[in-house]
Amino acid sequence: MQKWGKDARGNPRFRCKDCGTSSLRKRRDLTQKYKKILFAKWLLGKLSLEEIALENDVSIKTLSRWFAPFWNQEPAPQTVNISNQVLIIDGKYLERDATVLIASTTREVVSWQFTQRENASSWMVFLLTIKHILHSPLFVMDKEACLKPLNSVFQA
Repeated sequence: MQKWGKDARGNPRFRCKDCGTSSLRKRRDLTQKYKKILFAKWLLGKLSLEEIALENDVSIKTLSRWFAPFWNQEPAPQTVNISNQVLIIDGKYLERDATVLIASTTREVVSWQFTQRENASSWMVFLLTIKHILHSPLFVMDKEACLKPLNSVFQA
């Protein structure tokens, strides 16, 4: 393969010296990286699968196929310092017996945890795991189920 000009977008094109066919090189590692970022955006964000599909001009079936390899890899949240910020905590139902509890600021997702149900005991475990990164906790939440665990974790 030798360099053979550029395509309409300005990407380098390559031509085979033997058979004369030309093609573009695709970086499979970057494709997987962007699909994983898109998966995390959908899983931890507020957009539905339909909205993500429309945004990226693909079908829901294509997104499901793209996301299939990532279901077996549980992502680990990075440690973030959120001093003097409001923490938004919420639960997102994925499907029957599958929920993700999410803690985020207005700028970024701080932590998450997968559970079967959004109830007081799962909130208690989740809040205990994020207690060490909170310095002055101010919370916004929409569920009463996490109010009692919140009080017990942060008044102890």
